[in-house]
Amino acid sequence: MEEGRGPRCGPCANPGCKAPDNASGQWTWLPPATELAGLDLREGAACRCNKRGCQAYFRGEKKRKLAEAMFQGNTNDPCLPKQYKVKKVKEIWGVRYAPLAPFGPKPASHVPCPPLPLARGRYTNLSKMNPMERGTTLHDKFLSEYIVYGDFECKAPYTFATSAYWVPLSKLIKNVTRARAMEDIEIFEGNMAELRAQEAEEISSEDEDEAAGTP
Repeated sequence: MEEGRGPRCGPCANPGCKAPDNASGQWTWLPPATELAGLDLREGAACRCNKRGCQAYFRGEKKRKLAEAMFQGNTNDPCLPKQYKVKKVKEIWGVRYAPLAPFGPKPASHVPCPPLPLARGRYTNLSKMNPMERGTTLHDKFLSEYIVYGDFECKAPYTFATSAYWVPLSKLIKNVTRARAMEDIEIFEGNMAELRAQEAEEISSEDEDEAAGTP
């Protein structure tokens, strides 16, 4: 017994333990609070049992691998790993339209292409497109994806991160509600329209000064 801590006893602090009152050997004190950051704990518990799954939970191996997947993602075009959900949107940085179907041959010239929606931002990751794909017009159906800067979490094992990732609109609405998602998107689109107008005005002024010979 450690002074001031009382006897080591259950229940197991892992909320996922299927038999929290069974030590399966010997109870073990939990590590310092600094090592428990981000982990879900059973309320009032001070020890863990000796089951293999609970040992792994508090060693943080699963958590570490999940966190690595979160921060590495696809280095060229990071999309939110499926285990994670959007907890809070802080800002939206960009938008693109991703195809629902793989690229195919360009339609015959006599087949009219439907007008494209007003896409702002990138359509897809150009580094992954071959010359044929980059040489065709955009057709087929699309889904919207946004660069979301915010807080993300995974429930099992619990991990939390603040970062930026491509998030499909459908997942964004599911995670933060339709009303909140649309509010953040409208703010982003309003800011972008204002910035675009300012940039266009600056370019126009520069062209006029150049034409007039102003140094």
